[in-house]
Amino acid sequence: DHRLHSPMYFLLANLSFIDFCLSSVNTPKLITDLLKDNKTISFGGCMSQILCVHFFGGGEMVLLVTMAYDRYVAICRPLHYASIMDRQKCIWLVLISWIIGFVHGISQLLLILELPFCGPRVIDSFFCDIPL
Repeated sequence: DHRLHSPMYFLLANLSFIDFCLSSVNTPKLITDLLKDNKTISFGGCMSQILCVHFFGGGEMVLLVTMAYDRYVAICRPLHYASIMDRQKCIWLVLISWIIGFVHGISQLLLILELPFCGPRVIDSFFCDIPL
């Protein structure tokens, strides 16, 4: 259907994909911890989980801002909507949200790696975040 090729549905499809990716970060570790007695996460697993959560979470936040801008243009400038939100601009806005998510994730990881760590470098949890 040609109506499904509007900017709103393009942004919704990208939001669905990024939500799927965000929910897939912690799920494999959770499932394996349900089946094992040793329910810890390694230092490398923790760092990769932090990177992925912040990458997808940061990208999702920027994508939600982009979707809010899309709805703002559709409501406040309905006659100019087709010329303001064309396909190329939507692709650029989604690409920018992925880039900002990547920069956010890398910056969080670099800040964490600078911290002094001591002990066995094992966390007794399936989910790893900055306070842990």
